[in-house]
Amino acid sequence: MTSTANRWLTHRQARTNARLRLFCLPYAGGGASAYYGWEKDLPGDIELYALQLPGREERYQEAPFTQVEPLIQTLGPLLQPYLDRPFALFGHSMGALIAFELARYWRREYQLLPAHLFVSAIRAPQSLYKDAPISQFTDEQFIEQVVGRYNAVPEAILNDREYMRLLLPTMRADFGMIETYAYQQEEPLACPIATFGGKADKAVPLRGLMAWKEQTKDDFSLRLFNGGHFFLREERGFLLELIKNLLQDS
Repeated sequence: MTSTANRWLTHRQARTNARLRLFCLPYAGGGASAYYGWEKDLPGDIELYALQLPGREERYQEAPFTQVEPLIQTLGPLLQPYLDRPFALFGHSMGALIAFELARYWRREYQLLPAHLFVSAIRAPQSLYKDAPISQFTDEQFIEQVVGRYNAVPEAILNDREYMRLLLPTMRADFGMIETYAYQQEEPLACPIATFGGKADKAVPLRGLMAWKEQTKDDFSLRLFNGGHFFLREERGFLLELIKNLLQDS
């Protein structure tokens, strides 16, 4: 386990005897802190690793990635030493897209598959709707679009001009990753996929969530939660209970 990998991985509770590792990937503009506290609600045989991407939180001085493929080419081999036991992937919004491409990379390179792939609050990659490229908008227009579509930035942060100055470049880079993503067709994954969505999420329609079924040859499930795009904040307990149950037999 290298020191380089330690910059990318955070976990609050080492569980050396864990039977399974759960890797969690952040949404656009988010960091590993989005998953702080999750390990307390998971069984003792599951070890949680939240990924910390460049350009956020303690890595805010590092340049963020602007395209999915270079990120996967970096993360894929970096995390390979952690795949020595069963593992699962969870990603919310942008993080789900990264989780999906990581799963495909590990299948191609190491013939390894996750015990479960959890994808949350994003359309299936083959049906991603290409909105106007908001990453190129002015600051005012960009913030207006992010808040309007996703309700993604709390008001307290919006009113903190210094914090927004630091946050905006990373948010633009993250949205740029989604906007420039080019789906490449491959064989569906031979692992279960569980898809989660918010009932009031204006950005991700039900048909976009259902389309994830095309990406697996194994079991597929879909669960809708109360709330919008960031339902995982208010519905964390229900979400983790569902993840725990799905991982029981993995």
